[in-house]
Amino acid sequence: MPKVPSVKLPVSGLFGVVKPSGPTSMSVLEKIKPLIANSCLFVEVDKLKKETGRTKKAKHTRFGVKIGQGGTLDPLADGVLVVGVGKGTKKLGNFLDCVKEYHTTCLLGFSALKMGGKPLYEYARNGIPLPRPIEKRKVTVHSLELIEWKGCEHNFRWPEKKFTEEQRKAVETALQGVEEDVAIRDEPEDATATEQTPTAFVLRMKVSGGTYVRSIVHDLGHALGSAAHVVTLTRTRQSRFALEPTEEGDQACIPWKVFEDAVKDAGQADQDGWAKWEREVLDKLEIVDGKVSGEAV
Repeated sequence: MPKVPSVKLPVSGLFGVVKPSGPTSMSVLEKIKPLIANSCLFVEVDKLKKETGRTKKAKHTRFGVKIGQGGTLDPLADGVLVVGVGKGTKKLGNFLDCVKEYHTTCLLGFSALKMGGKPLYEYARNGIPLPRPIEKRKVTVHSLELIEWKGCEHNFRWPEKKFTEEQRKAVETALQGVEEDVAIRDEPEDATATEQTPTAFVLRMKVSGGTYVRSIVHDLGHALGSAAHVVTLTRTRQSRFALEPTEEGDQACIPWKVFEDAVKDAGQADQDGWAKWEREVLDKLEIVDGKVSGEAV
């Protein structure tokens, strides 16, 4: 186990979590909050003693422990999620406009556009006007590499949802003000292709803040005279926080299972009084406020 540093508690800081695919970024934070609110690592010991007997939710509300994340990952995506606690939340803005790295698996043949987190076909299906025009934005792609060509050697398949003719026309009409002569195709040009395994490939890219990976994949599909969409998306790096630290100053991230297990059962504290998840955080915590002291707690 890593040696616990001597620090003056409580501390404020930043750490990276390996978000799993499935839950939202907010739900990940909500699961972590009770742990943070009941740890002397982030809350003064006297306050913890005074709150004995109160629920974890009540303790969190009473303590007012601040916690936030430095850039949302949608439910499909996994990978680096930077978390800030206490004064560390004031540093989270630095992670919105920073270099990020992604690995994404893409399928050639059909692409589903989204707006406001809702697929365009949902707007068309429910007769809802688009909330805003699809705006162009200036971003920087530092690198874009094809790291694997899977071809048909994979288990991914075509999306099952399809437009009705009425829905297809509704989406085309909605997009007319953004792109001239837009045409929505909800199936491959080759009708027999739906019975075949789609072509897949994997990209690695380093991009600036504000970049939509799905938009890059969508544009690549069009450049190939087809369409493309994302089926897996992993953020492997956000500034200095990385899944696989390779550069000087890189910070490793904490596996989600560490927190998942702690929520179910914090377990016994070690000889120094720390739970397993607290040890992991201490090992990977970037302290924003908390001075080194002469003795361990």
